[in-house]
Amino acid sequence: MRLSRLCFQTAILLLIAASIATGGEPATWPEFSPPQAGFSVRMPGTPTHEFDAAASTDTFQVREGDQVWSASVVYLPREVREMPPQRILDQTKASFLRLFPNSRLVSSEPVKLGGFPGFKCVIQSHAQGRPEFIFKASVVVANGRMFSVGFAGRKDAFNEVEVEKYLGTFQLR
Repeated sequence: MRLSRLCFQTAILLLIAASIATGGEPATWPEFSPPQAGFSVRMPGTPTHEFDAAASTDTFQVREGDQVWSASVVYLPREVREMPPQRILDQTKASFLRLFPNSRLVSSEPVKLGGFPGFKCVIQSHAQGRPEFIFKASVVVANGRMFSVGFAGRKDAFNEVEVEKYLGTFQLR
């Protein structure tokens, strides 16, 4: 009986520590909905914004140490919008793997968001001289745009439950 109570107390302390480390429960984070971007997401702080004119991409990020929460929208050019959505998604997944050095696809599954096609994936990467990290993202193609929401962080501090909750706060507008 005493051991199970100690395990329960330890589990509660770990949950509190994880909550403090990530800035609290994602459902309680402020909602972020950039004008004209077509989405909302809850982030643990005020994101920075970067617009890449060459890629026609708005990216919003919050960094805390080795952790990065991000959301982006790519305004697809006409020739890409005319491609089948699955082809766009497959090319995006391949580009994620090229983006991260020494990476491998851990898992990938199709998803739908608002009835639009997408995927959720987990990528593990280990760049030379750096700790292993995990990137988990959801990507969806909708209304002539490609939306993504993701988290990247050290593998040894990756909290699958909290990341999944964060991804779940993403909504198309």
